[in-house]
Amino acid sequence: MMKSRLISIWDALRASYWFVPTLMSVGAVALSIGALKVDARLGLTGAREIGWLWAGGPDGARSILSTIASSMITVAGVVFSITIVALTLASSQFGPRLLRNFLRDSINQVVMGTFVATYLYCLLVLREVKSVAEQAPFVPYLSVTVAIALTTASLAMLILYIHHIARSIGAETLVANVAAELRESLHSLFPEQIGESKSAPAAREAGKAEPEERTPVLAPRGGYIQAIEGDTLLAFASEKALVVHLLRRPGDFVPEGARLAEVWPPQRVDDEAQATVVDAHLIASSRTPRQDAEYCINQLVEIALRALSPGINDPFTAISCVHWLGDALGFAAQREMPAPHRADEKGVVRVIAKVSSFQGLADAALNGIRQYGASNPAVAIAMLQVIGEIAPRVTRPEDRQTLLRHAEAIFEDAMARSPNAGDAADMQTHRDSVCRLYAA
Repeated sequence: MMKSRLISIWDALRASYWFVPTLMSVGAVALSIGALKVDARLGLTGAREIGWLWAGGPDGARSILSTIASSMITVAGVVFSITIVALTLASSQFGPRLLRNFLRDSINQVVMGTFVATYLYCLLVLREVKSVAEQAPFVPYLSVTVAIALTTASLAMLILYIHHIARSIGAETLVANVAAELRESLHSLFPEQIGESKSAPAAREAGKAEPEERTPVLAPRGGYIQAIEGDTLLAFASEKALVVHLLRRPGDFVPEGARLAEVWPPQRVDDEAQATVVDAHLIASSRTPRQDAEYCINQLVEIALRALSPGINDPFTAISCVHWLGDALGFAAQREMPAPHRADEKGVVRVIAKVSSFQGLADAALNGIRQYGASNPAVAIAMLQVIGEIAPRVTRPEDRQTLLRHAEAIFEDAMARSPNAGDAADMQTHRDSVCRLYAA
């Protein structure tokens, strides 16, 4: 379970707005110490022999460093304010769950870190500048030159930030970024293409009736299951000759005291076994896409539903979400879905998991938009078009039936909203086209 917890901690750090600036601030401290030591070794004569170094007096050095420091902290405050405005806009228009995507944005974090690090560097160097009137005069020529270089880099980062923040709050960019995260999640959860499965030996006793007597394992606290350490459970169950039936999967909410799993035979289930099963479940206050592909699907669906709301009325953003959801379903249709039974090296079933399925992904992607967007013929036609376009990539008969069922539901709901004759004819044409494609 240590691996899952470490990954969870790393995800939390990536989604925090303080981690990268803190690292860069530590780097600024180290850079100031190193630059000052080099200045001390060079001395006044050695520094002036290097032509490209800044070569002013102590008053000039103090003036430059103090000006840069005050400017950087001011710009950092402006950047923080712009970021808060962008987060507020994204939360109100696209949904609060997308705040995580903005907080994880590495460019925003690096920009803030650059300004804070430059400010801290200038302060640390400024305190070492000593004039002739003091006991030991010292002007760090190299350190001041580095400060000027950092200022130039900060100016470039400011221009990059303004360009990036303007693009990142655009609907198309935001939808594409969520779709990219969804594709990454699907690729991680379903790495094998159809016909390329390299799973463990076939599980014996997979069809054997489960015993009536089993020991429940209860959740110690409420929350969302972010990850389940399946390998740890399989190894432990094989060692103890147990069978673990997982009742939840990543993305599910579990109340405190609810059943997480059931273990049998009961006579072999002790406190260690129950603790191991509980520890294999990573429970937190929010969902993540690491083992939960439907989380990203729900994000795209939420963007589409908000775009279709009367207050926003932006069907083109909803259609963009439909296109990316269709692309994700086409990708998932070409991947092997995980089997619920996990066997040990001898082929004996040790873990029975609640797994994701193509039908579940399709229901999550299409049901919400169909129910809310049936009154918009453009959205309904786009959904039918997407289902038809991914037909060549859908090979499993049960997956084809699932998409056909959704096509029929989309057509029926849209027709029930009494569109005009032209819209009805268009929908009928696309519905017939989908039926032909999936019957071929």
